[in-house]
Amino acid sequence: MHIINRHLSIIKVAVLLLIVSSCTVIDSVEEIGSEEFTLWNKIITINFFQSIVGNGEFTANLEDEKVLYIFVYEPPASAPDYLLSAAVEVRSAGTLLNRAEHEHVVATTPLNERAGRFPLVGARAQTTTPFFGPGGSSFGLLSTTIDELYDIKVNVVQSGAEGDLPTLDALDISARIHQAYQERDLFTSLRGFQLHSSVVTGPATVDTSKSLI
Repeated sequence: MHIINRHLSIIKVAVLLLIVSSCTVIDSVEEIGSEEFTLWNKIITINFFQSIVGNGEFTANLEDEKVLYIFVYEPPASAPDYLLSAAVEVRSAGTLLNRAEHEHVVATTPLNERAGRFPLVGARAQTTTPFFGPGGSSFGLLSTTIDELYDIKVNVVQSGAEGDLPTLDALDISARIHQAYQERDLFTSLRGFQLHSSVVTGPATVDTSKSLI
């Protein structure tokens, strides 16, 4: 019975995530391919989620010019019906969070609401409209990487939470992803600079054939 309930919970997650994703208008400007998939697979992993919340099932897929990661938490035996999952979608910058539209929304949002709706993550970020349905509730965050190359959408789905159970937070997940991305990007830049410097300057040499006098 527990296994059946577990499969039903995963199906609920998939359906809810499809509904939430369909609410996002996509206007793709670039194609995300295998190179980008390889990059993000080194950042968003099962260990990434397990370090936050614990064991669970993890999938990674490249489809329709996007990279999609889904993590479904494995609930304890004491709460088999507890549903907790996170979906991370990566697309080219401007496809999930248009800069001009974002700036317009910020400008028209009351000052006392901006901190909550537009957290300081990446180049820009804004919360999505919460979703409530029979399969649970969903809270999300859209953001753009600091180098303006990628948009990231994080959705957290939760249902049947009772007692002291682990939770996931879309802002926390987004912040961790951006930090890991920026640290990797910095390492790559520094590595490229070091290689370039060694090629330009080359090793130091001394001509011993000439007298120093």
